[in-house]
Amino acid sequence: MRPILKRPNFSVISEAHVNRIIIVNGTATGVEYQQNGVTKIAHAAREIVLSADAINSPQILMLSGIGPQAELEKHDIPVVKVLPGVGRNLQDHPFVRVNALASRPISLMKYNTLVGKCVAGLSYLFSRRGPVSRNGLEALAFIKSRPDLTNPDVQCHLFMLLMDEFYLKSPRHGFSLQMNISRPESCGYVSLRSSDPAAPPAMYANYLTAEADMVVLRESIRVSRRILAQPAFAPLVDREIGPGPEVRSDDELDAYIRETASPTYQMAGTCKMGDDDMAVVDSSLRVHGIDGLRVADASIMPLLVSGNTNAPVIMIAEKASDMVLGRLPLARDH
Repeated sequence: MRPILKRPNFSVISEAHVNRIIIVNGTATGVEYQQNGVTKIAHAAREIVLSADAINSPQILMLSGIGPQAELEKHDIPVVKVLPGVGRNLQDHPFVRVNALASRPISLMKYNTLVGKCVAGLSYLFSRRGPVSRNGLEALAFIKSRPDLTNPDVQCHLFMLLMDEFYLKSPRHGFSLQMNISRPESCGYVSLRSSDPAAPPAMYANYLTAEADMVVLRESIRVSRRILAQPAFAPLVDREIGPGPEVRSDDELDAYIRETASPTYQMAGTCKMGDDDMAVVDSSLRVHGIDGLRVADASIMPLLVSGNTNAPVIMIAEKASDMVLGRLPLARDH
């Protein structure tokens, strides 16, 4: 933001926590927030764009009286607009990893010494090169967990380092293949713990509740093993240590998945776009039934995209800015 901090029509308020959106007669008129223990209000001349991600955007809407009626009444929040889809439809890309020891010192582990860290740091400082200039993900592919599928259903990452507990327990050279479910069927929700804006929301991701998701991760482990066994890769592999070559049956793989699967933190869907009963915003990102209020972040996705959410969220923001500036026609009112 530094290049535009001095613009007269722009300001940044830091160390502030949003309490709620103020809504008067069906119109969003301001934002109430806390800063250094003082309650303040930012008044809106035209409209408010809520961009607090798939977790905090529905929380702020519910704290403002917009959401499922039973949820609002449970916390004694005055109901402004009943939208049952607020906080529902929570989606993420769960993943599982296959970890293998390397047969030679080729991983990023060689930089995990004082000398190695100094070399890596100086290389980046003076040339913007070396391991610090990257994130450790050396390869990515979209693959099919089963050959009969029409489209890829797994996103595969190659880490040039042993991840998770293997890195901590066994500081040895190795690598991890991470398999994300591209189109998960499991779905969760976000709700309020209380009407206190400072209280974190309650998140129920419901990972792996859909059997189809278990099947994808189970088969993706088998695909990972086939990748590691390819002629170009096999000479670099000492042995598999997670889940381990002895873990082969569906039940054994499922146990490993339930023990080690993790979220990718690419959550979306909790203020979904559409015109059905569970939709929260229309195709111009305006909150149904509330004037002067839009949501622009990953929460508006009806379905989670099959890859990383960064670029799609940038696209959402770019298009939302065009809508606010009147460069794109508004959607038909519902």
